[in-house]
Amino acid sequence: MEELKQCRLQQRNISATVDKLTLCLPVLEMYSKLREQMKSKRHYPALKTLEHLEHTYLPQVSHYRFCKIMVDNIPKLREEIKEVSMSDLKDFLESIRKHSDKIGETAMKQVGLVCAHALEVLCEEEPGSPSCQRKFYSSSPKESTQF
Repeated sequence: MEELKQCRLQQRNISATVDKLTLCLPVLEMYSKLREQMKSKRHYPALKTLEHLEHTYLPQVSHYRFCKIMVDNIPKLREEIKEVSMSDLKDFLESIRKHSDKIGETAMKQVGLVCAHALEVLCEEEPGSPSCQRKFYSSSPKESTQF
């Protein structure tokens, strides 16, 4: 009889442990997802996951010690995401600054082509227009066009 009581007690303990682990598992999965997003430099999703973890999952298991450690880590994680995203932004802006000459040159060529095409269409529709009698130059003086 004593053995049966002991087995039932063990069964209840195992069941309670499984229930508690089931409650903790989503928290750990979200934390793992957060770390993965940070590692892959997906800053906005990482912030959303951190917020979800902080306000939805962690309060459900707040009485566990690992939860307290996670809660204490949240400001550090938020700051880390901020620093990394600012660094990435600075790198991006620096890259744009380095290539802005080329970007501007390409943009001006494209605008010139669009304007030349629009003028060409206009001159086809209204050949006697004064705009069609002037000489227009493209980006290269060798490629001047008479309309």
